[in-house]
Amino acid sequence: MFKIRRSRDFQHVLLSSPQEEQFNKLHDRFLCSGLGKIYRAVPWDEMAWALGLAEAEMGPRPIFSPRCKVAGMFLMHYVGCSDRKLVEGLNGKPDRHFFQSIYLGAERLVNHKIGSVVRCELEAKLDMGTVQKALYGNWSAYIDGRPATDMDATC
Repeated sequence: MFKIRRSRDFQHVLLSSPQEEQFNKLHDRFLCSGLGKIYRAVPWDEMAWALGLAEAEMGPRPIFSPRCKVAGMFLMHYVGCSDRKLVEGLNGKPDRHFFQSIYLGAERLVNHKIGSVVRCELEAKLDMGTVQKALYGNWSAYIDGRPATDMDATC
């Protein structure tokens, strides 16, 4: 079994100068894309907290961080893909690595049920009121004049 590394944990340590420059160019290009704009607009850590997700304090570190799990569900909805297509996209598209804050390197995911497992975990912890407060707290400056805010709970 291979080990997936979170991009935040290692990108400045393992990459040599030419690779780091290429990585930074890819990341900058990602931030300018539609997906990158969503990535910057969503309060990922607040969403993970609102969903009751936290880093494991004991035992081995899970492959996906709480932020990565929430981002994966956003990504599935944004792209309109199935669990299998999500994993295939993670295996082949660097933008999706950036969106989920992971880096697979030369390794590939083979378990196409990851999306279902994460979706079930989030569903069990979902409290719509807390999620709405987290989103409204971040976006209230942009929706001041609106008397109501709608939210879709389907994934």
